[in-house]
Amino acid sequence: MNKNIILLLLLSIFLSACSSNSSTKTSPTPSDISSSPLESTAVSETSTTAPSETNIPSPEVMTKQEIFDFDLIRSDWTKEQMAELGLKKEVNDLGGETYFSNDVVKYIYFDARSIETTPAVVDVFGDHPGPRGIRVGDTFEEVMALFPQNENWKSNANGVFYGQYDPDAEQDTWGPSGYVTQDNGNREISILTDVYPFVRLFFKDDVLTHYTFFLIAAH
Repeated sequence: MNKNIILLLLLSIFLSACSSNSSTKTSPTPSDISSSPLESTAVSETSTTAPSETNIPSPEVMTKQEIFDFDLIRSDWTKEQMAELGLKKEVNDLGGETYFSNDVVKYIYFDARSIETTPAVVDVFGDHPGPRGIRVGDTFEEVMALFPQNENWKSNANGVFYGQYDPDAEQDTWGPSGYVTQDNGNREISILTDVYPFVRLFFKDDVLTHYTFFLIAAH
């Protein structure tokens, strides 16, 4: 009888100890769990690197060919051809000029110069894309971004942002150039291709209002 009681007590003590040990064990916390190598590889393979801005090519200088390729330039058209096109004709006897125009463009002939039988000036003031996609309504900064920016025009004495333009030097030394002028808060961008032809872009409140090609003596 005493032996049985002793065995029961030992068994009770043993079961009590097992129950205590199991109650002290805890589940793993999130910090104990790390992502698998497979998951890490998947993330790295799908990540991309943003392209470097240095890979974007800089704009080129404007050439004569760009101007002559413009579809509205009509640099070799005679007055008779303009009339056949149906453009409105005006004669300025005092200034010795003849104009042909519509809602988009005006062609000016210098009648006083007998050697000029083609447009001397072409003025675009309507909504029509010009060279490099320039069009009325563009901002000053948008247009400037289409040309090289080799210098800061604000700090240059002649407003030059590329090329060798210098009003005090011989015209033949200018070469392809771009410069900015300001008057009463309005700005103009002049783009030279040698000397002629050249284009001047007119801005009011930094918005392009019209752009003019000067073709005289350009051929």
